[in-house]
Amino acid sequence: MNMIPEGGPQHVWVTKRSTYDDGERLPGLLLEWRQREDGSWEGWCVYVALGHPEGSGPQQWQGWIPSERIERVRSDG
Repeated sequence: MNMIPEGGPQHVWVTKRSTYDDGERLPGLLLEWRQREDGSWEGWCVYVALGHPEGSGPQQWQGWIPSERIERVRSDG
């Protein structure tokens, strides 16, 4: 089952998992939710990193991310 987030796309933090930056929080947009056969949820996100200390430029990723790695950005207002 796929569902669009209530109110449309949402600004989120995505916790990235990779070889050299495990745990980094990156800004992104949550575009859709889906429930997996095992009952867990994941969201289709587009997220970015401005660059890596080794000199690479900005990078963009998109894909299904487990819900435990997605955090809604809280508004102060």
